[in-house]
Amino acid sequence: MKRPVAFVALASFVLAGPLAPLSSKLTLGPQLAWAQSGAAAPAPGPTAADRERSKELKAEGDRAIGDMRYTEALAAYEKAYQADPTWEVLFNRGRAYQFLGRNPEALADFERFAREAPADVRAKVPGIEKIAAEVRLKVAYITVRSSVTGATVVLGDRVLGTVPLGKRIGVSRGTFVLKATAPGYETYERPVELEGSGKELQIDIVMAAVGDGLLRIESGTPGAIAFVDGRKMGVTPIEVPVAPGDHQVALEAEDFEPGEQRARVDAGRSKLVRFDLVPVPEVYETWWFWTGVGLVVAGGVATAIIVTRETDPPNGDFSPGQVSVAGRPVFSF
Repeated sequence: MKRPVAFVALASFVLAGPLAPLSSKLTLGPQLAWAQSGAAAPAPGPTAADRERSKELKAEGDRAIGDMRYTEALAAYEKAYQADPTWEVLFNRGRAYQFLGRNPEALADFERFAREAPADVRAKVPGIEKIAAEVRLKVAYITVRSSVTGATVVLGDRVLGTVPLGKRIGVSRGTFVLKATAPGYETYERPVELEGSGKELQIDIVMAAVGDGLLRIESGTPGAIAFVDGRKMGVTPIEVPVAPGDHQVALEAEDFEPGEQRARVDAGRSKLVRFDLVPVPEVYETWWFWTGVGLVVAGGVATAIIVTRETDPPNGDFSPGQVSVAGRPVFSF
């Protein structure tokens, strides 16, 4: 019963049938044109033997993926693609990547298939956009930067490469530990959460020299600027290599009261310091504002009472437009 079920799944998951090359075959004309121009001639296309070998390898991969032997299927598709890169092999390789949980590679194959495959080949997979969208939900992108050239960067159990890593890297969503190592530097580690849906995260790796520690400063206050021992470091979140010992960490932000904390950093260890700043109160929220208003109001009431109790002055005792209390002007009108 296993074989029929496997082949039913195969029909819905991978492409079979005649193979369509990724590019048109080269002819003698273009080769001569390249030779006459003095430029390097393009690599020759696959031979008949290559195409036959690719078909055999693809069939081997199809059988393996039908039996859910996805690692073997991927190996066969990779070899088939090298022998003769066709759109069918590209799509099926994407399926093998997908079943192995290697979502970034699967998405790259699916997106290229959907974008570049001829219409007649694309018609074999009417749901390609939906397939790509489902895989895209599981893919995130990271850009890693560091001033330590040659540092090896590892995300989970995947080696991303060595610094500089010049372009964004597709990774599967999830929570991982990012690690960086380099001779003469303490090992760098931090957890990262990757949301998927094609979202991109930029990570700046700051590595401390052997014997130093690392301060990681975070704040929920937007645009908070960090200072360490009086030196401006930059906008949070930020990581700062420091010597072992006690350090003064201060934060400043526009429209917020400044704040500070002390933090002790041990050699070769990372210390997280996180605190939020308090907004600067509005004028009407300050105690002195309400005290001042009270005095003004009280003075106004006192003046009103005095003026109200003022007896009518005798005719001719005051200048026109002026009222006096005990011989002193109170207000004019």
